[in-house]
Amino acid sequence: MISLKKKNILPKKEFYRILDEVVPGGSKAKARKAIPKRKIFLERISMDGLEEMHEYSKDERFFRHLGKQPSKTLGDTEKYLRNLLNLVGKKVIGRTRMAWFLKRIDTSKIFGTANLLTVDYDNQSVQWGYGIDPQLWGRGYVFEIQDILKQYVFEELCLNKLWGSARVDNQLTISTLKATGMKEEGIQRQELRDPKGKYYDFWLYSMLVEEYFDVNKEKYGKVNQDYFKEIRLEKIIARTMQITEEVKDDFIMQESPLWDSLKQMELIAALEAAYETRFTVDEIVEMYSVKDIKNIILTRLSK
Repeated sequence: MISLKKKNILPKKEFYRILDEVVPGGSKAKARKAIPKRKIFLERISMDGLEEMHEYSKDERFFRHLGKQPSKTLGDTEKYLRNLLNLVGKKVIGRTRMAWFLKRIDTSKIFGTANLLTVDYDNQSVQWGYGIDPQLWGRGYVFEIQDILKQYVFEELCLNKLWGSARVDNQLTISTLKATGMKEEGIQRQELRDPKGKYYDFWLYSMLVEEYFDVNKEKYGKVNQDYFKEIRLEKIIARTMQITEEVKDDFIMQESPLWDSLKQMELIAALEAAYETRFTVDEIVEMYSVKDIKNIILTRLSK
């Protein structure tokens, strides 16, 4: 539950104790009881997750914007995971990095990792990073990951600034970051050189603690009833998804070959503009089908 109240800077020992011992979002049992319903939970990384990690990291799409080669063998993934564990290290006080596996509640299967890096207690800031199985792109997992990590950074660790960077051509990631309140800071020119010698610029972004609490206490407006009557939801979806046939209530967005994170944000933007409202992260995650979207909008009408 979000407290909506900024906390004081934690004493150094307490800060590093939480970073070492407290898992973002809590245990699997806590995640199961969460309202709204959670789909994921986090668990500290270990070599026990090697084989499951390899299953998704061998997908070429996973490293598309990271400037690295896919893990072709289990040995490649083992090297990567051991390096990640070494970066986290065993030191508690002064630790500069922490990492967790991302797991699905329904299967307990690992589908990615989440990291806090460049942990800077003195400047009260931290960088984040995360990556998930490409087969799960466009299903709302990224929004939940971001939500869990932001709450951990600003409410558990009580830090002042969360920041990160994304390759400028990675519009899938940038669209989700902008949608959840991240502010652009600038462009890091030729920040990455890939194995083929090509350089890439990176989009630098951040969120401050006051912005986090402002976003979470913002009141999302109810849907204009006249707009709901005049604008056919099906037409908006058909136009966005480039569908020529009739769109029915049982149409599921994820079944469309065009569906991905970028298309998801395009649809959300179109709906928000049409109905003069703004959807919460929890609502966006629940938008699986036309029927789901209608139910969310009808709920807004009853407010």
